[in-house]
Amino acid sequence: MSTTISIVVGFLGGSLSTFVIQKLISSISTKKDSQKVIVYINSQIPQRHDWITTRNISSNTNLTPARVEEICSNHPGIKMSTGSKEGMWTIRTITGL
Repeated sequence: MSTTISIVVGFLGGSLSTFVIQKLISSISTKKDSQKVIVYINSQIPQRHDWITTRNISSNTNLTPARVEEICSNHPGIKMSTGSKEGMWTIRTITGL
């Protein structure tokens, strides 16, 4: 009986640690990719209009367009264009300070 419990506890411990490690790696990767996108957008805003396309960000950060859209959509500091042009992004400005 104790061998079965040991196996179950070992399995659960191994599964939990694998899950935590995968989440940690995913979180680090997202943070790194988000930083690439933010740095690129900030470097382009003074030289261009305020909005940058997904494709432009993608080609200059070596991230797929889907990954750029995922990062930009979920990042609180990046704003999506709601005008006539889709797939455009800028840095969200903080007002009221």
